[in-house]
Amino acid sequence: MRIETPEATTTGALPPPRPAGSPAPSVRPGQVDWRAALGVTGVVAGVAAALMVVRVAFPPTALVSLLWTLSGSVIAIRLYTRSRPQASMDARIGLRVGATAGLMMIAAMAVALAATGVLLRFGTHAMASFDAEAAQTFEANRQLVMQMMQQQNQPADAQMKLLDLMNSAEYQAGVAIASLGMMGALILLFSAGGGAFTGMLRGSHSPRPGLRRGD
Repeated sequence: MRIETPEATTTGALPPPRPAGSPAPSVRPGQVDWRAALGVTGVVAGVAAALMVVRVAFPPTALVSLLWTLSGSVIAIRLYTRSRPQASMDARIGLRVGATAGLMMIAAMAVALAATGVLLRFGTHAMASFDAEAAQTFEANRQLVMQMMQQQNQPADAQMKLLDLMNSAEYQAGVAIASLGMMGALILLFSAGGGAFTGMLRGSHSPRPGLRRGD
């Protein structure tokens, strides 16, 4: 008895090419296309680092650098949705892309700031103004702390010990590191929150899969 096998229904033709801008087949709905996300967040971080360098050299551009840093997650999501118009977008995806943009901006700006500081101090020896401003800030903080201790009637030896501590290089380095860490935490928090909010807005305005306009 012979068993007949069904004939192949394929014509042998290649499948049509994937539309431009559509997500890769491995990216399922609700997931992030990390190849595209890392690309756009890298661009945003690079611009933020460049603006940080310009800010050090030309302080009047500080506002431009601040605005770009605060809106970095929004810009990254806009670039991401433009490069992947068919990709999913909601608050969760926006949060992940925004947090990634924040982390990359923190890392890029830290490297740029460190490299610029080394170049200005040991290359061009142009850190005199920065050192003067830092010394003025530490002196104002020292006077404020000493005034508070005098108002609390603290012993003179305690005041001298605190004064020696505040004048030490270790204390000043710790204050600088803590300030940079707080700044980085604020950038990450703002980027994640802004990304989540932007993703929620873009997700609510995008058509649902399988629905046509007017349905």
